[in-house]
Amino acid sequence: MPQRPPDDLDRLLAEHARPSVAALDTPEINAALDALGERIRAGESELPRRPRRRGVMIAASAALAAALAVGAPAAANWIGLHTGVFGQPGATENDTSEYLRVGSPDFPRLLERYGRDYPLPPGGDYSSVLRRIRREAAEPLGPQTIQDTGLRADLAREASCQWQGYWLTGYDRHDPAQQAAAQKVLDDIPDWEILKRTSDNGTDQELSIAKAARLGDEPSVRYLYQLNCTGEISPTGPPVTPEPSINSPGYLTDQDRKGR
Repeated sequence: MPQRPPDDLDRLLAEHARPSVAALDTPEINAALDALGERIRAGESELPRRPRRRGVMIAASAALAAALAVGAPAAANWIGLHTGVFGQPGATENDTSEYLRVGSPDFPRLLERYGRDYPLPPGGDYSSVLRRIRREAAEPLGPQTIQDTGLRADLAREASCQWQGYWLTGYDRHDPAQQAAAQKVLDDIPDWEILKRTSDNGTDQELSIAKAARLGDEPSVRYLYQLNCTGEISPTGPPVTPEPSINSPGYLTDQDRKGR
């Protein structure tokens, strides 16, 4: 049986070898990774806060992508979901959850699975969350990863928005049954742990929305829905007139917060 010359065999093995650690240990890659670490520590990757914002994201550099490729066959084109990179402990603007690649074919399935933790109204889905994340990733220097915690928080906030919209639609249609169905979930949302962990003020805003809906305070529910969900009201725009009662001091009381 014909045998390949040793030199030819060595060449073929080299072509299909994994990148070595030495090959990645260059001044350019080390500098890029150092800069990326500084950006993470400086808080450029933000945990979702109020008002509603995108999840914990970071633009992955080419050097980081190369470093994470160690251990994968050089010829593989698959984009893995898991980076194995986690947020720095003690940081104020990101947590210690893993950064996930939004361009991975597995990402939509993960998003759908996480979304099952948060109920949606009839006809609801999370397609808008996936489109937004992928759209941002496609922008020049757009974020290529999102932290696990940030993704879960994005989904929880989207669910909250859809239930607010469902309540408002019921109000507009004079459908008390629809409003009651929405109210049941709006009352539960302030207890969602992911929202408590990713907001500076806990779930005070969700408590206020649930209270406004219970009181039939439609202007307040619609105000926060347009501010946090649809973007029809800008947080930096002119004041809304008349001022919604939900912004009045003391609208949310200690009794409202009791047990939360």
